[in-house]
Amino acid sequence: MVNVHIVCRGIRCVTLQVSQAKPPEVMSHDVKNMKLNRPMSPHLSIYKPQLTSMMSISHRATGLIMIGYALVLAGASFTSYDVPRLVSIINDMHISGGLMFVIKYLLAFPVAYHMMNGVRHLVSVVPTLYFSYHRVFIGFRASMGL
Repeated sequence: MVNVHIVCRGIRCVTLQVSQAKPPEVMSHDVKNMKLNRPMSPHLSIYKPQLTSMMSISHRATGLIMIGYALVLAGASFTSYDVPRLVSIINDMHISGGLMFVIKYLLAFPVAYHMMNGVRHLVSVVPTLYFSYHRVFIGFRASMGL
């Protein structure tokens, strides 16, 4: 350590100490915030879900479900069963009419929603047909069948 005395025109004497600088401690972002007692970011817990973001998420989810349908159909094409044989297997399960309706609805809903929401989105991106939030909400209700 070296001491240096500097006199500024006889008014004041300043003493400077020269020392080796300590290298900064390398920490990850989370460790640094925990050491400084900073709270975790609330992320999604503080935000109210917005209609447009929920529609986007549901559109992506129904797209993934349809990919699943495509994979199942592609896999079914490699089986030795034909369509009448598969229909007879389903009939042999003796599923009630109400349960069959629910199953068919659950299979058809992702396709119908994805198609209607896709059409709504295509129409809404045309600049001359820009939709207000109220019209987006109406389009959402229409795509949900409400």
